[in-house]
Amino acid sequence: MTSASDFWMQILQFAGIAGLAIALLIVLFYNLRSVSISKRNKRHDFIGKYEIKWYKIANTIFSFGLAFFLFDGLASVLGSVRLYEFVYVGFISGAISFAIGYGVQQYLKFYYPFFLEKKMSRIRFKKKISPKSGKEMVVLTEREEDIHLTQEMMDHETNHVYDYDVWIDEETGYKEIERYDGQLQSLICPNCNFRTLKEYKETLEQSPGYRTEGLLKKHFNCSYCGHQEVKEFSIASIEEEQEMTS
Repeated sequence: MTSASDFWMQILQFAGIAGLAIALLIVLFYNLRSVSISKRNKRHDFIGKYEIKWYKIANTIFSFGLAFFLFDGLASVLGSVRLYEFVYVGFISGAISFAIGYGVQQYLKFYYPFFLEKKMSRIRFKKKISPKSGKEMVVLTEREEDIHLTQEMMDHETNHVYDYDVWIDEETGYKEIERYDGQLQSLICPNCNFRTLKEYKETLEQSPGYRTEGLLKKHFNCSYCGHQEVKEFSIASIEEEQEMTS
């Protein structure tokens, strides 16, 4: 190899190692950031918003780093290469890296949300100890919690804006209400059964009147099979809103 080609091979080797290292650092930094969040609802929402996004970024950088690393490794095995061999090595390295990166990307898009949902559920319903009695609190069911929620909170749940958990200390009556982002998780598509159905648009079909409810339509699309559906939600009348705020 000439000194010029040696120089570029060293650059590729450095780029490959740097790409792999940066991808690993992104994953480590993200996980350290997530475990440092003490409040369960904040950690739950943080993971739901950013985990897949950060893993996709790390996977993209990893794929490029792997391509450079493989290119350097294959070229070193072959030794002095001609131009057509140089192109061939580049094609093989790129193809392998693309296949691995694409596979991981598809896994993160279609399959990982199921595991992420379980992870978020473990965080959300982890045992909670009452600061009053020191005993374990219980979380109420959807039906039981309604008497502890305001009308505004119940409207939030109906319209999937926020979701609320009510925890009760049965010995002292101490109560905690935790709020979660209601739009984090994708829904299960009824057509393909993947958790890939997400809201992409909402339209106000009818504005609420003083004594009449409004109508809001939310449009959902499945990123896997293309299935689309529309769900209707009622909007409280102006009179009801005034009663809730009074």
